[in-house]
Amino acid sequence: MFVRDKRGATVVTYALLLPILILLILGTFEVWKVISIKQSLNAGTYKAARYLSANNDRWQDDREKARGIIWRELENNGLLGDDVREWVEIHTPTHRPACEALFTVRAELELPWATVIPYLSSRKMILVEQHTSYIECTSYWVPLEKHAY
Repeated sequence: MFVRDKRGATVVTYALLLPILILLILGTFEVWKVISIKQSLNAGTYKAARYLSANNDRWQDDREKARGIIWRELENNGLLGDDVREWVEIHTPTHRPACEALFTVRAELELPWATVIPYLSSRKMILVEQHTSYIECTSYWVPLEKHAY
């Protein structure tokens, strides 16, 4: 009698698969959040390095503007909120390098929440991004002559 009774088999199947499905959906959302923030951090450090390499008149002021570029890029992401300045640590050279010298902009962002990945210990994650560029000195640049085509 119990072997032939198939009532409730679908409910049992859904009851077993539902936690796995929920875990996959929430895990996908968590990974998407981290990747989105990492891409914003990457874009911000790239833009800051590009800004510092092209605009090098007042290095100290430009360093603060570069920090603002990174913060603005992370604030535009929308996942971190407006108090992103508390979590970002930005490293730029303290003195202006010489012409054509390399410098690095490095940003470290400690995520304000513990990343939960199943079967791994939950802990705060630190995202690190850096871009290397060089100081562009255009004083020796000579424009090309205009050609009539």
